[in-house]
Amino acid sequence: VDADPRLARDRFFAEHPGEATQLVVFGGWRPKLSDHMTGGARGYDVTAEAVFDEASGAKVYDLFNPDVFSPHLDAFSRALLEEWKALGADSAMRDEWGLPPTGDRNFSEHRAFWYSPAMAAYHRARCGGDLRADILLLGAGAGTAAERGAAIRRYEGTILARNAEIERLHYRETKRLFGDGAFVAKHPTGTSRRTGWTGGPPTATSRRRTRSRPSPCALGWRRSSAAPSGSTKATRTGPRNTSTR
Repeated sequence: VDADPRLARDRFFAEHPGEATQLVVFGGWRPKLSDHMTGGARGYDVTAEAVFDEASGAKVYDLFNPDVFSPHLDAFSRALLEEWKALGADSAMRDEWGLPPTGDRNFSEHRAFWYSPAMAAYHRARCGGDLRADILLLGAGAGTAAERGAAIRRYEGTILARNAEIERLHYRETKRLFGDGAFVAKHPTGTSRRTGWTGGPPTATSRRRTRSRPSPCALGWRRSSAAPSGSTKATRTGPRNTSTR
């Protein structure tokens, strides 16, 4: 079974309102993101928006996706696993866990950055960085090349560190609940592309270099009649239309 919390988004927000993934955007783009993890229904819709920085015009959008850095996400993930076990499951997987897809050019051209208050707190605790300041530095292309390079490493390092924690927790909890011999599955699809970081705003050359070449992931799903409360889909049934991430 796939025990990713994104398959129970309505339930997560009923229990933890306000703990959404946020996206800071420079340049006026309004995000519209979706993938096969949304079940062909509601995507990662914008649920709220606000001004992030008046000087640059950057906005911050709340998306219909549990915040990866939410202080309640790990407990919520454990609860889903426990409910699957009670329904008779004998193993679990996490498919595409983490943040929504980043194939849009606003990501590769450095106009969109993940953010949330919980992510900012994690960022500060992990590396002493100021996430808001780092995002403004990168989105506006300000500062020196060395300063931008350090901000890039802090920002991407924070995302990597948190998702590694989620992967380790899934492994530990699956073994704890289903036994040492349980099969533990994970499927972190990436996008095959260069990041294009040049130390400043993207040039025509870096734009050509950062075009996304998505990794195809053909999956088919159906809702399980025994799915935990709030789950939107559960078991794989065979390939359907190819989705990209």
